[in-house]
Amino acid sequence: SMAQVMMGHHLANLRDGGTVVVQGAGGLGIYATAIAAEKDTSQVIVVDGQKARLDLARRCGATDTVDLNEYDTPKSRIERVRELTGGIGADVVIEVVGVAASTLEGIEMARMGGTYVDIGNISSGSYTLPGSKVITRQLTWIGLQHYNPWIIEACLKFLVRTKDRYPLLNLVSHTFPLEEINEAFETAEWVGKQSGSAATRVVVNP
Repeated sequence: SMAQVMMGHHLANLRDGGTVVVQGAGGLGIYATAIAAEKDTSQVIVVDGQKARLDLARRCGATDTVDLNEYDTPKSRIERVRELTGGIGADVVIEVVGVAASTLEGIEMARMGGTYVDIGNISSGSYTLPGSKVITRQLTWIGLQHYNPWIIEACLKFLVRTKDRYPLLNLVSHTFPLEEINEAFETAEWVGKQSGSAATRVVVNP
């Protein structure tokens, strides 16, 4: 939800003029992009493999995008992010993909002393965090699932304040009748798809 993402931004303590990478341009990724853009960042870089989602990310404040179809290896994506950030990496990297490998890739996108916010790996993400890399590069790693109650009010105020700038109130990309619920799950699922799901939000109408 937007509340998780806003809590992640709060904990990351991003300063004005900073750089942000958002891994994933689903619903959470689009929220993360818009919130970062509103913080007067110098760059918001979004990584995803679906053109429609990357286009939406740009409409919601992304300054740059990295397409998994063009940069089809972790190494190439890491190098591209470093190129876009002048060779140093991002101040904050936010993971909202939910694929464990994305965390190991994303921490390489953060600058020395940067912050990595891991939101997507709640249920299916399992990985061994490379402690020596985190320590020697002095990274802050934040794992996040819940949020403080005050975040809900902050989200509502954000949506009202930005309703004319970003299309955040209409993120549903696919709607299915109840009898097609299996197809709805398949459409929303990332697993097994190199470029990720085409959906931002999938809704099933009973």
